[in-house]
Amino acid sequence: MDADERFLKDYITNKGWVDREEGGGAASRPRLAELGEDDSEDERELEEAEEFENAYNFRFEEPAGAQLVAHAREQSGVRKDAKKERRKEARQRKQERKQKERRDAVEELKRLKALKRQALEARMTEILASAGAGVDTDGATNGLGEEFDPAKHDRHMAEMFGDQYYDAEDEDFNPDAAGKGGKAMKKPEAGLDDIPAYGEDEDEDDDDDENVDDDEGEGE
Repeated sequence: MDADERFLKDYITNKGWVDREEGGGAASRPRLAELGEDDSEDERELEEAEEFENAYNFRFEEPAGAQLVAHAREQSGVRKDAKKERRKEARQRKQERKQKERRDAVEELKRLKALKRQALEARMTEILASAGAGVDTDGATNGLGEEFDPAKHDRHMAEMFGDQYYDAEDEDFNPDAAGKGGKAMKKPEAGLDDIPAYGEDEDEDDDDDENVDDDEGEGE
């Protein structure tokens, strides 16, 4: 192989038509590799610098401050809690309503008792006024709101209409209307035991009628 052929072979093999300064030839490949490695190192240094700067600027903030931390809850538990709360509120409203009704009932009962007492006192005042002088009116209206006690009532009546009542003189007493003699009314001597029971008078009348019939029969 002559010199011309050898030159042509080297030219083709080494791509002699490519400019070596622009990086197109084989001889420039190591240089490009070195430049690529330098660029990668520069990028790493820039990234490290940015990371350090960010860490320094935001060193007082919370690490997860930009994130919203949420904790999922079981839906069944949420519904159960809401149902319990509604039941609790319903029971409380019902209890408050019953307490109000009880208070209203007590107030109404007090009002009715007061009206009844006023009516009884007015009636008692009329009775005492018609009874005339000599009636011990002290404590006449006491015990109106209490439960009726027959023994206590009898004692009270005995105190009000005792001997002092029948022996007292009445300024409004009319002798002409009182009957013959114009004497003051006296306490009756007969007691409750002397009053005949219902039906005894009729039996006595029947006995008298039978005796009369017998006498008439004997006379004939």
